[in-house]
Amino acid sequence: MTEQSIFEKNIEALEANNPELVETLRTTDVCGVELEQTKNGEYTLQHKGLYFHSRYDPTKEAKVQLEEIVESKADWMVLFGLGCGYLFKELAIVRRERDAGTQVVVFEPSIEILVGVLKQIDLSEYFSDPSVYIYHDLPSLEVKMSRDIEGMDDILGYQSRPYKQIFAPELLDFMEKVSNARMVSKVYIKTDITSRHVWLENYFGNVDNFFEYPGVGVLIDKFKGIPMVVVGAGPSLEKNVHILKEMKGKVVIMAAISAYMPLLHNGIIPDLIVCGEKTDLPGHFTGAPEDKKVRLLLSDVVHPNMLRREAKGKFIFVSTFMRLSLRHAGLWGQNYCPDVGGSVTTTALSIGVDFGCDPVVMIGQDLAFGEHSTHAEGAAYSDQSLEFEDNGTVKVQERYANSGERVQSEYKVLWLDGINGERIRSKFDWVTFHSWFIEYMRRHHEAESTTHVINATEGGAYIEGMEHMTLKEVQDKYVTRDYPIEEILSKADSSVQKVDYDGLLSNYGAILTSLKKIKTMASSIIMDVNKVKKIFDSKGLSHEMIGHVGRIQEKEKKLFKESHNVIFMWETVVEYTYKLKEYLREDIEKGSVDQIARDLKSIKTTYINVREAAERFIPILEHSIERIEVHNKGEA
Repeated sequence: MTEQSIFEKNIEALEANNPELVETLRTTDVCGVELEQTKNGEYTLQHKGLYFHSRYDPTKEAKVQLEEIVESKADWMVLFGLGCGYLFKELAIVRRERDAGTQVVVFEPSIEILVGVLKQIDLSEYFSDPSVYIYHDLPSLEVKMSRDIEGMDDILGYQSRPYKQIFAPELLDFMEKVSNARMVSKVYIKTDITSRHVWLENYFGNVDNFFEYPGVGVLIDKFKGIPMVVVGAGPSLEKNVHILKEMKGKVVIMAAISAYMPLLHNGIIPDLIVCGEKTDLPGHFTGAPEDKKVRLLLSDVVHPNMLRREAKGKFIFVSTFMRLSLRHAGLWGQNYCPDVGGSVTTTALSIGVDFGCDPVVMIGQDLAFGEHSTHAEGAAYSDQSLEFEDNGTVKVQERYANSGERVQSEYKVLWLDGINGERIRSKFDWVTFHSWFIEYMRRHHEAESTTHVINATEGGAYIEGMEHMTLKEVQDKYVTRDYPIEEILSKADSSVQKVDYDGLLSNYGAILTSLKKIKTMASSIIMDVNKVKKIFDSKGLSHEMIGHVGRIQEKEKKLFKESHNVIFMWETVVEYTYKLKEYLREDIEKGSVDQIARDLKSIKTTYINVREAAERFIPILEHSIERIEVHNKGEA
């Protein structure tokens, strides 16, 4: 087989999982490193004075390395450095033999090594595995892992000594990206656990507001070609906010709620304020006449008090991370669902692009700690101080809305690439948003969108895929004339959406009926689990116990079937394992006593929480149905 045919075979196998890498390999003019033959006829390579594999038996060496790591049954095997592929090949074989859903991810920092190896060693059999991914650029790796890693996944990482020595800076960056990706997933889980009930209660508590205020969809494509500036409240906002004041009327100013007060502090009243917080935020408003000059974009799960604030107008957007919101959006007359992304500025970017704005410009989007603060001057978080510790944490002291109490919080410091080429300090939620921006921009470019997305933050994190320039450069290039922004918004204020009352009552009624059945079923399962536990404690493993377990499983199947009508039920108990524990009978047959005890406890805990969730939302659904009926009769 010729050198060229080996290369083509390898990259053909890489095409499905790594199209960006294949494009790089096809267009690079790098010749690649030369490989040397070893004593046993295999290959090794020498780079910057170091050999990367044994000069006698590289495969044997790889098997020894494999023994160091293979005992751990990881969900992800992450390898820094492909080399000649010996350890990668062994990992891929283990993955295939275990057939346990493990994914193998390899990051090769050197294009010279990658090209040289792919030209001379046929690894196509392993590259074609759908659970194997090879990367050369960190942003693509970060997107993959942020998107696919589950917060509870086990990650096994490995790097050989030559890679550690030669590529130390790249290794540090790689490890930070993997750590950040895992943190992103953990943040989503933590947020879900702490917020899901509140989101749902807010959603049902906002029923009356859904009839009163139009959806954000009425503004889609209404600002074609008009620039938009999305304003975050990062510390760097102070660098260029004075320029934004000159742009009023020439751009749509859409501010995160945390940026509203800093903008007022600088004499700027934004056109729109975006808010999706689950709690009431009175400290972000002035209570003065300025509040009546802005319009609010509010999520359907925002705290009901936020929809009671005085404002010039209000629009509601669908929280696409809530299945209930998505399922019922059309019934409320909401046919537009933004890509919310987890923060108000991610939401604002998505909405701005969908509004037809061009360019969409971001400022104050630091995603990082400032020297002395987390927010710009004038924000609700005042009297701040930061203290960075040697143990990798930061202590933040601050007052909220000038309240008397100064609160201290402590965060683990994570690291991102800065807009000026430096490494900058960040924390878990900002890293999450950063990851979303990168993924959004990847999809933005894949869709061949002509909308320019510009990061004019002038500080903080570099965001892959965005254009980077100063706000003054944006002003000179794009901000050329006034636009009828107020006229467009005023017309949208009076928009009326067609509500499907019959559909809402039917859906809400079905949820209520199923909740009542689920409450009864969960109580019955809990009683049965108590019986099984009693038998287990007194008699140990027995046929009588197995019979009871079978009855529990049958009841669980019926409960699962009923829960299809309650699309938020399992979301409300996300912190518990809610799978059926179908392996329980298998554990009993194997005699795994400790596992049986844990399973019984887990099942009981799960259904106690299922019952509590049903009890919590039955009266809430009843009240929501009453409100829909009132509006349907025109009595609201």
